[in-house]
Amino acid sequence: MACFLPVLAVFAAYANVYHYDFIFDDLTQINKNQFLRDWSHLPDIFTHLNNAGSGLEGGFYRPIEMSLRLAIYQIFGLSKPAFHAVNVVLQALNAGLMYWLGRKLGFTRGAVLSATLLWSIHPLHAQDITLMSSTAEPLYMAFILMGLLAFMYADSAAILFFLLALGSKETAVVFPALACACLFVSSDDRLKPALYIRTWPFWLLLLVYVAAYTHLVDFHPFNGAYVTSPDLDVYSQHIIPRILTCLATLPVYLGLIIHPAHLHMERNFPVFTSVFSWQVLAGVVLAGGALAQIILGRGKRGLALSFGFIWFAVAISPVTGIVIPIDFKISDGWMYLPMTGLFLGVAQTLAVWIKGLKFKQAPVIAAAGVVVAALLLGAKTYSQNEIYQTPATFFENVLRCGGYHTLAYQHLGNYYWREREFDKALKAYKLVLVNPDQSASIPPLLHYQMALVYLKVGLDSNYLVDPATFPDAVAHSTQIPEAIDELNEALKIDPDFEYARDLLNRLYEIQGQQRASSPLFLKRSK
Repeated sequence: MACFLPVLAVFAAYANVYHYDFIFDDLTQINKNQFLRDWSHLPDIFTHLNNAGSGLEGGFYRPIEMSLRLAIYQIFGLSKPAFHAVNVVLQALNAGLMYWLGRKLGFTRGAVLSATLLWSIHPLHAQDITLMSSTAEPLYMAFILMGLLAFMYADSAAILFFLLALGSKETAVVFPALACACLFVSSDDRLKPALYIRTWPFWLLLLVYVAAYTHLVDFHPFNGAYVTSPDLDVYSQHIIPRILTCLATLPVYLGLIIHPAHLHMERNFPVFTSVFSWQVLAGVVLAGGALAQIILGRGKRGLALSFGFIWFAVAISPVTGIVIPIDFKISDGWMYLPMTGLFLGVAQTLAVWIKGLKFKQAPVIAAAGVVVAALLLGAKTYSQNEIYQTPATFFENVLRCGGYHTLAYQHLGNYYWREREFDKALKAYKLVLVNPDQSASIPPLLHYQMALVYLKVGLDSNYLVDPATFPDAVAHSTQIPEAIDELNEALKIDPDFEYARDLLNRLYEIQGQQRASSPLFLKRSK
């Protein structure tokens, strides 16, 4: 019954999210996704990447996640409460599964309950639960935990859960190594290689999955969009800067776990090319200390902590950028799975240490500390959720916390455009053009969008140009010269950009009509 406390805490911490708007990737993954409109698209979901339903290239192969969205859409329609509820329920389910796994690993009831409670309502997870497009995170973790539990009970269903996890998110490739970590902490024969032979079906499935993904999916996790130009080649071509950058993230993650403040997406994190920086040196100390603990701390008192470090290292390995360069060097959401085993290991270690103290009131004080920490974390999560209410609150938080300004201003411009606040949209778009963190050339689409905003052409709820507003807006616009300037800028970047060329021709026609009716009308220079 103890596992119900974290479950209830989850529903309390996320009680305010159900009416929040579709923002960020919600728009492409849900709003504009044509594959969700009818059950007949189920085969398309299993044969395309998750952006295909929105008419976009690239993306990830996540058919299980997309199938779940299809079912939700078919039952509830484009319902914000329904899509939010799925993530909250999955988070509650994961809290129960985490508790169950901790107990199966032999950890004490109090330690497992404390770890699960604090993990389940930690503010770092708000991004993965409150964003409707982040279903992949709690979904793949649910299948991983189910698979590990099935594995620990010697149930053949473990391989099925692993397959479902892979179909939910590609970072589920860590499952075989996590299974080995569970054997490490739960068996007295942990140093015998023969113990781990039973995990061979998972490794075989992993090899097949990686081979198929490599050959069938056009997967490019790194395109330089989030790397400043001087470091682009260094980071992408050399492994040493990637290792140093990964080490530099460790103290940042530790700080966010202990003191989760200024949480935001689109984190701006530099590439490190020298070991002589405090972030890298701190990362070396943390990684070295964890490695020493794993090698030397195999006794009863240190075993759980070693397990926690192993779990963390394994779970975060796909997003370190060491083996495969990635655009994002650091992300709040990447702590979701790694913190699970880390919290269990640390809580069990502290429980053993507290039990060994001669101070009889130590357990009571520790329990009170957990309650206070849970209340503070839960309140912070509840408050953090409010950032995801609308695109405006979301991207303003990114700007306030020092994230990538370019993307934030661009998305803010899109939102204000949809809300028909054209002056605010133009202000945001202009800040994109002058922002110093812009590492790539300005896309011609941005100038085309600015032209439409000058013309006051509206957007619909899916951020698509509303055809009904176009003729009247253009006919009555007083800023056609400004729009023409932007279209010319778009064509300077890409002379074959047909949308800009077609609109420019139409505006020249209207401009000619206006000149004929008013000799005071002055044409802007090309």
